[in-house]
Amino acid sequence: MDEENQNKEKDNIDEVVRLTEDTETLENIFSGPTNLLKDLYDSFEDKSYTVTLANSKKMLAIMEQPTQEFMKMGMALSISAASRWVSTLGEVGVDIQKVEELITKAKEHFESSDFLKADETIDEVRAMITELEEEQKEAAENRISTAEKLIEEGKSIGASVNGAERSLLQAKELFEKGDYSQVANLTNEAKEAAEKAKEQRIQTTSDALLFTRSVIDESKDMGVDTKEPDELYKEAKKAFAKGDYQKCSELNKEAEEITLKLQDEHIEKVLALKEKRAAMMKSRTEMEAAKPSEDEAETKAQEELCPWCDSSTRYVEKYDRYWCRECRKYTPRK
Repeated sequence: MDEENQNKEKDNIDEVVRLTEDTETLENIFSGPTNLLKDLYDSFEDKSYTVTLANSKKMLAIMEQPTQEFMKMGMALSISAASRWVSTLGEVGVDIQKVEELITKAKEHFESSDFLKADETIDEVRAMITELEEEQKEAAENRISTAEKLIEEGKSIGASVNGAERSLLQAKELFEKGDYSQVANLTNEAKEAAEKAKEQRIQTTSDALLFTRSVIDESKDMGVDTKEPDELYKEAKKAFAKGDYQKCSELNKEAEEITLKLQDEHIEKVLALKEKRAAMMKSRTEMEAAKPSEDEAETKAQEELCPWCDSSTRYVEKYDRYWCRECRKYTPRK
């Protein structure tokens, strides 16, 4: 419970205690004369006239008190009720300076025991009720209008204002019932919720701008041409500076989507190039594998077919002749 609610709770408890004490005072005021009257009757019936006369004098003296005490009690309650009513009006935005001055004056009369003057002053307050209640109604209407405006502002930038709208709806229902004091509490809740939603939306938009900037910079590092998203991002920043958060979000989102698309296209090109290079390397390797070595070429160059059976022959360096395994003899020298 916050401090304001705690203070209100304490005031309520103090009021209950005070009213209880005032009620007990009234009981004492009226029980005294009642008991004395019984004694008066008893003394009269007992023919104790001296006691009767004494009690009658006391009775007359005491009977003067209830009128004053009752007036004091009623005046205290009137001032208390007026103070609370005016306090409620102040909470909803009514100008209560004049009526507060009257209540202060009534309290001064009360403290000096001039209850008639205090009552006359409170009568002036009562005469202002209709006018002040109209002001209270007008203030409640203004509060509802202000809350509606804040909610619409939140909606215009894409803020989530569902909680604020619920409080505003309840405020309107109570307004129709004439419960203007509760309208103030609910419109305050609606305004706070709308302002909070708006702040969150602005922060989210700001964070989105930072993210898009990082994506664009990352793309540049990859070698992507970011001229188009860069221009969109600049326009988004201008919209943010002007408070046009909806336009900012739209431009920023477009810049982000284009940047990511360019990134994907760039990555696809890089992957295609890598695949092409891999295929070229594979082909080159296969070609090199198929090419005969120098020894094989030399051997192949030294091979000669047998003139008699067309079989392959083997060069014998020692005799500088070709030997045929099939014919089992050397071929003629050339």
